[in-house]
Amino acid sequence: MAGRAVSAPRKGLHGRVRMARNLSKTVIPSDLMIRETEIVKAICEYLTLRGIFHWRVNTGRFKLDYKGKQRSVGFGFPGVADIIGIVRGGTFLAVEVKTAQGKLSFDQRAFLDAIRNNGGIAIVARSIDD
Repeated sequence: MAGRAVSAPRKGLHGRVRMARNLSKTVIPSDLMIRETEIVKAICEYLTLRGIFHWRVNTGRFKLDYKGKQRSVGFGFPGVADIIGIVRGGTFLAVEVKTAQGKLSFDQRAFLDAIRNNGGIAIVARSIDD
């Protein structure tokens, strides 16, 4: 079963609850974990409700056949945030969405730093609360 291991509470000294040291006891099924795409969708809905101009950015590469030859087409660039927008007043907004376990790549960190260094707002969001 795929998923993330979590510790289970155990009784410690004086009846207090403490966390088990062995993290392999309980597993959260992968179908119960929140996916990044669900977080992106929720944040986009929130930004829409707030009237903030934004769009979802997709990056990647795909292969296609063109005139009998296989071509590789790339779009976007490495590190660009998942959501880009402009806050009222003209401030640039970049939101990089990660799950609770997700980590920023070097390119993602560099992109967010560049936004901050140029007066924009750069956020790493793990939930809509961020």
